[in-house]
Amino acid sequence: MRPPHIPSRHLLVIAPECPAMGLLDGLEDVGYEDLCRLYTTPFATMTYGAVPRTFGQLRGAHGQSVPSFSGQAVETNRFGLSQDVLQRNFRMLEHCVRSLDAFCPGAVISRNGSVVWKDVPPHVVTDGFLDPYAPASNARWTHPGLVAEYVRLCVEAGELGKWTVRLVSSMAATQTADIAGHPIGPVTRSSASDRTAEEGILKVRRLYSPADESTDLDEDQYAAALAATRARAADRWRGEADKAPMPSHPTGAAVRAVRRPDQPLLLIYPIVPPPSAVESFNVPIVGFAVSFPRSRMAERQM
Repeated sequence: MRPPHIPSRHLLVIAPECPAMGLLDGLEDVGYEDLCRLYTTPFATMTYGAVPRTFGQLRGAHGQSVPSFSGQAVETNRFGLSQDVLQRNFRMLEHCVRSLDAFCPGAVISRNGSVVWKDVPPHVVTDGFLDPYAPASNARWTHPGLVAEYVRLCVEAGELGKWTVRLVSSMAATQTADIAGHPIGPVTRSSASDRTAEEGILKVRRLYSPADESTDLDEDQYAAALAATRARAADRWRGEADKAPMPSHPTGAAVRAVRRPDQPLLLIYPIVPPPSAVESFNVPIVGFAVSFPRSRMAERQM
């Protein structure tokens, strides 16, 4: 039953199919953290964050339930703003970047200063970034520990073996942060809450730019993803296809559909802390997004 303070436009149908970890940041405080499947309106998705289109439970190495991220994009949209958390994640990021550079020197993208590492082994991502990452205290669906366990299950099945890692830099940044010797322009993200300073949590509607998700595709993959995106846009207009606006970039779903099983992407975003919550720009907030290909292993078990 919907609590009276949740408007009907936020939730359409809620189906309690089986006990599971919470999957939607923003609903964990209203009694729905143990639901496995949520049916939502577009307004709810926009308000609370992305919901996986397909959601299933896998069994981890120690018997714990692990959500499937097959064909999904995972992004952090809540960040703790204590100096301890900011410093811990920044030190972790510097250590991870040094490990990446030791494996293979990152290629700097000249137009914006982003740094890219290719063919990164999965343990560098799980052990060096996801495991030590300090999430917001109420992170559920985007908890890095769950993401790391899912990656390990896929690796055991012969998937997610070669990662592309992109440390994102913004051309619009007014100052740079030195991250293990790389000058990076932190991105700016607006808070989705007026109580950022009071709550000590930065909540953003969207962390990653959709265009960033396709940066590691080869030419054939990009063309296929864009063609699928345009075909779907035309289909929505049906008899008025000539009036349909043609997308200039592929959607995230189309990008993930053309990914090979060994082609995941980790996007790391240094973020400017909001001035209302942090007295001085000491170190940036560290956020991340992962674009996962479809997993044959996960889909067989779901």
